[in-house]
Amino acid sequence: MKKLRCCAVAAAAALAVAAPCFAAGSPWDGTWKLNQAKSKMTGSTFTITQDGGMYTVDTGTIKFQYACDGKDYTILADRTISCTGSGNSFTLGIKIAGKPYATTHRMLSADGTTLTDLEKGTRPDGTAFTDTETDTRVGTGTGLAGTWQSTKVKNSASSLFILKVNGDVLHYEDPGYKETSDAKLDGTPGPITGGTAPPGLMISNKLENGAVTSTVWLNGKALGTDVMTLSADGKVITDISWTPGKENEKQTYVYDKE
Repeated sequence: MKKLRCCAVAAAAALAVAAPCFAAGSPWDGTWKLNQAKSKMTGSTFTITQDGGMYTVDTGTIKFQYACDGKDYTILADRTISCTGSGNSFTLGIKIAGKPYATTHRMLSADGTTLTDLEKGTRPDGTAFTDTETDTRVGTGTGLAGTWQSTKVKNSASSLFILKVNGDVLHYEDPGYKETSDAKLDGTPGPITGGTAPPGLMISNKLENGAVTSTVWLNGKALGTDVMTLSADGKVITDISWTPGKENEKQTYVYDKE
């Protein structure tokens, strides 16, 4: 699943949300909840290559290797992945700072054209989640090897965040993942801390042409870019998100004001 392949941001992808510099009580302030029905969370691609018993996963910004031998392999920062299974059925385990975070059951269809991931875990606030993603093979390949594109995504746990503009600083809070960010609104990066945020995770926010462009960074490397707009009535944030270098694979996240 996307969170598995991009665990460097493990729940931090949503942190790429910002607001222009308004006075206190701006229309951006409040609690915002993801509307999955109105969002388009599919379209991203990743590649798996196989060399003997080693698999290499490349998302465009994150690249790591693992073998299905039950051992922990470093993804980056404080993330590791383990794998057991063979053939068309695998179990993948993610740890953060050495502690189990999520387990994914991965199934390859009999014809080799579809990957289905069922991921279960517990967020830092104690809320259990069950996420499902279906990926479709793009082009040629055998087994897990090849290029895959997400075609169906469903998350069980509610996704929401809180925004508050304090002078020239935007306060962001994700209650489910207990992550926060306080960054200036002039493009100066600020740290994302708490919860599952890996060491060195930063966010920059900047108002450009009436929209807000945000980028999440890990140790100086851009992981994702978002452009946010606020509806005229102040009730909806539309977030267009993409991985650097993959501007043709944009996802759309729609958030309603609570």
